[in-house]
Amino acid sequence: MDDKTIELLVVPNLISAYEDANKSEQILKHRETSIVQLESLLQLFEIESTQFDRVLTSAQQTAKLISVLLQFYEASEWSTKDHEQMSRKILNLICNSYRVENLEELFSMQHESNALSSAKMAANSFKFFLKKVGKDNFDSNPAACSACITIILSTHGRKVESCLSMFMPFTLNHLDHYLPGNKIKGMKLLTHILKCITSSELLFTGLGDVFYETLHRLVFSNEVEVLEVLYPCMFQLLSKICRNPSFKETFCEWNKYDELVTLTLQHMRYESEQRKQLVFLQSILTALQVMTVSMSKHVKLLLQVVSEYFDGSFVVSNESALRSLHVLEELVFILGGKLDPSSCEELVKCLFQVVVELENSLQVREKCTELLNTLYRENVCVKKALEGLNVGREEDKEGSLSNVCPHLAQVVLEVVNSNREK
Repeated sequence: MDDKTIELLVVPNLISAYEDANKSEQILKHRETSIVQLESLLQLFEIESTQFDRVLTSAQQTAKLISVLLQFYEASEWSTKDHEQMSRKILNLICNSYRVENLEELFSMQHESNALSSAKMAANSFKFFLKKVGKDNFDSNPAACSACITIILSTHGRKVESCLSMFMPFTLNHLDHYLPGNKIKGMKLLTHILKCITSSELLFTGLGDVFYETLHRLVFSNEVEVLEVLYPCMFQLLSKICRNPSFKETFCEWNKYDELVTLTLQHMRYESEQRKQLVFLQSILTALQVMTVSMSKHVKLLLQVVSEYFDGSFVVSNESALRSLHVLEELVFILGGKLDPSSCEELVKCLFQVVVELENSLQVREKCTELLNTLYRENVCVKKALEGLNVGREEDKEGSLSNVCPHLAQVVLEVVNSNREK
């Protein structure tokens, strides 16, 4: 096989990022011709399945073929389901020739398995499209970008570090792009890369700060789809570039975790869109689990924000309410016995508001009762406050909790009485 046969499979670029691939005459024509080429290739590889070195003469040529086949790895605007099926069959045959099961194993191999060296397969495959995925032209070459994304996501372990000089610019180009879809792709790539490299690689090269500044700007994004991918990526990055915030030695330090939590809580105060509420609540839940006791620096603001969710300022869905309770549950589990009187008052007030606002939800009521029980046992301030409430009975004088809010009074009585019996 000569290189020209492989290059004929390369999908033409768009005139600009705004051009519709389904209306590009070049791409439509290529879609028709490439399916015929793929059929011929598949037949050739099936015939020579035991002697691949007669078809592919070098590892570089194999890498080139893998690159162009990955353009069709999934059905897209420049390909069809038939493209996808045939390209996958050919790729499986190539993997079989290297005695591996999939691309992940092929790209991550550390040694030569046969005459066709696989040691640099990921790097050589990526290099083939390097000129088509630069900062100035990657958005007009979606097929090449699709192939490069698959190469990165299929590369693991030390191989990612060895390809970092190629992978990082490509990832940054996507993160800095104006289209939300490209930002999302960039964050997915970065999350994968971060899992495969060491902290020293980020800290010594300065890449950690570069990525932090880029992701930090995206916290202000209005697109909920971007935020949903951003927070997991950001926490993955922070785990690499920050000291563990749960360590006693770092408890009093103000670090990038604190910056992210403060900014998120500020956004939560003014966010009425329920899907965004869920994203922010989940990020705070993650922060609690990671930061543990050092999260006490943010307790007052957190309780104020969650209280506002139930004071009538926003329409809160049942899902948001349950997610808020999950946050409060984690807070009680981590800091329940360490909360000061002021924070205890805010927390109990918040739980009371939840019971009142969602009195028809048995699930919410049971969870609030459980949390109040825990606080009653672990925090003396909460115990005194609940025992000092004028709960009363329905026939008691006006002003007792039973007359004002019988559902809440029943919860308080249940908590106090159950603990007294013990």
